Amino acid sequence: NLHLVTEDNEAEFDNVLDAKLDNVFSLGSRSQFLFTSNKKVLTVEINHGALPSIKPGETVKLGWKKEDAIFVKE
Repeated sequence: NLHLVTEDNEAEFDNVLDAKLDNVFSLGSRSQFLFTSNKKVLTVEINHGALPSIKPGETVKLGWKKEDAIFVKE
């Protein structure tokens, strides 16, 4: 679960990183946001009712809690 981090909620997350929004795709009832951080692509899907007001090219902070992370071996 990736979340958009603000000054108000940053303390809630164990991990926070800066990410640039590259593109947004509409997928019917939700939107898919493609971010880049440290040359890695992150994909976030959000229901249309909760869409953040960010545009491609903007850099934001994304965060998650350690209990929400899953380690995947390549």
